[in-house]
Amino acid sequence: MSEATRGDDRTCSTLIKKRMKPIIATECSLPWDVVRMVPYHDRADDFLGPFLVHNYDDETQPNSELFRIRFTCHGGRIKILVKSGQLPRTKDLLVEAHMLTTLRNLEDNDDSFNPLTWPLPLEYRSSFTIPATSVSSWKLFSVLQSQLRCLTLRLKVYAKEPYPADSLIDFLNSSRRSDSPFTDIRLQVDGQDFPAHKAVLSVNSCVFMAMFTSDFKEKTSDTVVIEGVSKKAFGRFLDYLYTDLDTGLEGCELELLDLSERYQVERLKKACEMYMWDLDGPSALRILMEAHKCPVVTAAMTNRLCQLVAASWRSLGDSDEWRALQAGNPVAAGFIQAFAAVATPPVTKHFNTRPPSEEASRKRPSSP
Repeated sequence: MSEATRGDDRTCSTLIKKRMKPIIATECSLPWDVVRMVPYHDRADDFLGPFLVHNYDDETQPNSELFRIRFTCHGGRIKILVKSGQLPRTKDLLVEAHMLTTLRNLEDNDDSFNPLTWPLPLEYRSSFTIPATSVSSWKLFSVLQSQLRCLTLRLKVYAKEPYPADSLIDFLNSSRRSDSPFTDIRLQVDGQDFPAHKAVLSVNSCVFMAMFTSDFKEKTSDTVVIEGVSKKAFGRFLDYLYTDLDTGLEGCELELLDLSERYQVERLKKACEMYMWDLDGPSALRILMEAHKCPVVTAAMTNRLCQLVAASWRSLGDSDEWRALQAGNPVAAGFIQAFAAVATPPVTKHFNTRPPSEEASRKRPSSP
């Protein structure tokens, strides 16, 4: 049916993104009206695309191409290839790939363009690294052309950030977990104390920095009471501040998103948004039902959650959660049903800021 080809398993098999900075989340689609036109016996290179994945939302920026996705067909198989962009790149990239493949139901009319009559998509996941010094190409996925109706490829791209002081951070994280005498502040959530270090909190959050250095009562207090968050979510918030790992987001997405806004931890906010961009249907529905309680959830994020639920709507339409959403948020339910009935266009979310242009740099006043 389909196969996934992994990249460097030494780095990617565990999917640990320590010190990884979100760059871009994007997707591309291979629709049925293109699949049906690809010749069965002839070689077809780049019959769709290629799709270029850029570092910035402005594709005219020099050296902004990270890599490109190519679609080829040979020997009865449609293959998705990755070709890394032209150098120079200064950082290794980690790419997580998620492919949703809808196969043909031979009992149905192949010319049916109603997605609601198609089989549920099959999911395949893979990951790979693109070293900063490498210019190469390789196969990511392949599928039999005779079985394919359509597919969607979702990609999440991270850049590795250098952190030479990892051993010190690991020591501090271990000391706060063991409540050692090296900690100098206790954060209290719903009666539970979380030992921590003012220095670690301050270097990660300008809010904590102001709290511990300005004329606030927390400056001289040994305990800070944190309200409006569960113990579970705050524990994972601290885990992120100390480790930079986003492996503990599941089940606490909205609370962590809110904490990232309250304490101005931009990295965590991007990590939450990247994680929520590629949720499965049930998880997206769960979050969508609570999203109205979280002001930091943007209209664009709500729209994306609706698209993710729509992609799995055929398996969710009879669930209690779906009926609860219809009753509590009929507008969102209507959007989801509309998305489910049509092929929605691919979506891209950029997390990297665009560098200033040379002209803007010339206009910027110099420091005194």
